[in-house]
Amino acid sequence: MKVTYFAKTDAGKVRRENQDSYAILESENLFAVYDGMGGGAAGDFASRCAADIVMASLCSLKKKDVAAVAGGGSPEIGEDAQRIISAVRMANHVLFKFSEAYTRLAGMGTTAAIIKYDAANSVMHIFHVGDSRVYRLRGDALELLTKDHSKVTELVEQGKMREDEINMVEIQSMITRALGIQHTVKIDYRMEYMKPGDLVLLCSDGLSSEIDDAAISRIMLGNGGDIRKITEQLINSANAAGGKDNDTVITLKFNASHAFLPSSKPAGSGFGAVMTVSGETPPQLAAERHLANSIIEAARIKIPVSAMEKSIFTNPLYLGAAITLLVIGIAGSVAHFSISKPERELTDLTGKIAGLRLEVRAPSADQIALFKKADDRIQKMQLLQDWHLDTVNTTVPVKGAELRIMKNGVEKFSAVTAGVPIDVNLDGGNYIVGIKYKNHRIINHNLNLKETIRVPVEKSENLQPVTILLVPDNIMSAPDTGREEGGAGAGKK
Repeated sequence: MKVTYFAKTDAGKVRRENQDSYAILESENLFAVYDGMGGGAAGDFASRCAADIVMASLCSLKKKDVAAVAGGGSPEIGEDAQRIISAVRMANHVLFKFSEAYTRLAGMGTTAAIIKYDAANSVMHIFHVGDSRVYRLRGDALELLTKDHSKVTELVEQGKMREDEINMVEIQSMITRALGIQHTVKIDYRMEYMKPGDLVLLCSDGLSSEIDDAAISRIMLGNGGDIRKITEQLINSANAAGGKDNDTVITLKFNASHAFLPSSKPAGSGFGAVMTVSGETPPQLAAERHLANSIIEAARIKIPVSAMEKSIFTNPLYLGAAITLLVIGIAGSVAHFSISKPERELTDLTGKIAGLRLEVRAPSADQIALFKKADDRIQKMQLLQDWHLDTVNTTVPVKGAELRIMKNGVEKFSAVTAGVPIDVNLDGGNYIVGIKYKNHRIINHNLNLKETIRVPVEKSENLQPVTILLVPDNIMSAPDTGREEGGAGAGKK
């Protein structure tokens, strides 16, 4: 079967920057969507860097390299799939090392939804990390072929939330797996036989968080297989529903060109079942370190100017690739790999001011009363999210809280809040902000109680606004009493 496709990305209606990327390698029938996360230029860089590293790895890695990075796993995974798993692992490795080398890239990450179509055997291979999705429309039935790696999915699987409640809570954007947030990565993999007339959709969560599967199905069914119209109507519908996030959609149509039956059975027999490829072993990590410089050079990555606070020459991993990184633009990789991508430049967010405009708030008495009356965990979780998202209507300024800002164990600022925002001029870098207030603690966006939070500061045109939310100590039945240390783990986009 032949595959035709149409791809489009859109910033949405709320965000100024587009942190999504997509990549297409026609010669291999490979299609990918990446949804970056991170402050400043980090999210945009993460998604684009991952796209380029995956493509560079596919073009550069030799058979022995693939065996070193991904070999020795399940016999269900054939050589072609191992090659893509190797490429995804290399992208994770490079992103994680960049985040360690550059303070302003710390915490960045990206999702990945990748498909490769094996036309000789009519088989689609799916590789997935995060909450970008792959759907298939066969006849009148729409099927989600990936499982979101998100906090909401965990709660549903644990029986703590019903599926019909998912769109009622804002934590649907909290992901538990992404490229670049840990030194190893788990990758979901599955195979599917394809039939003539099948439509496949890859999308970032900017689409799936705004319109539900029923709406996606109606749009795909209602456009007579016109993949351009389907793609554009999906993005327009997401924007019409609010457009709170970036939207990226690739729609593929599988067209009959010869008999459907595969010419031979491909390697692996786990069709239709999701297989989780575990994180790398120490020897595989060593192989990634050995290959990293050559892959970075092949991908022709350009570090954003706003991230260049720390010299690349201080990191031995990138010493051999330094000149390439500083001179060769990322646009060269588009031509080199024939990748279709959004036409935009990396955003240079370097400004003249570094600092914070801090505001400390707490839920109003009425909101606390509502929380105490809430019947179940889901209602309480929704209230907690409302306090973060709608501070003006649900919270009040706090007076008399002791504020301390630390960097590398040294106090840089202290004050007592007076119910108004506090402007603090700081150098760039990561700071620890602590608050002491009678029987209250900080609740972060992951809904954990903390004594401190980590706040990255970078230069911009204005002081960076930060609202810290305090809640009563006893508001959670089993609070997390730890400090915010900013270790690798789940990300929130």
